[in-house]
Amino acid sequence: MALPNPADFWKLAKALDRLVSLETRTNEAFAETNLRLTRIEERLTRIEADRDRMVTEAKAAASTAASVAASAHLADLARSMGGLEERVRQIGATALVALPAQKRKQPKT
Repeated sequence: MALPNPADFWKLAKALDRLVSLETRTNEAFAETNLRLTRIEERLTRIEADRDRMVTEAKAAASTAASVAASAHLADLARSMGGLEERVRQIGATALVALPAQKRKQPKT
């Protein structure tokens, strides 16, 4: 039986060393990729939370703006109605004062 060639052992040892080195680098690359993915997931979670908060704040702002617009409109309407009521009172007072001085026609029954 012939003894194996020492050069073949050396080649095999170098190939195994390269294989172990590649495995180490691959594991490091996977770890780095995993870390990056975790950071992206965390960032995406923060972005989604910020988006939800912004939507809630926008809805609240829109509701407040609608309330302010409605209350301003109602206030203008109340002022107008108050002015009309006062005008009616003035006209009514003037009419009451003027009625006795005029001859009123009595409706025929």
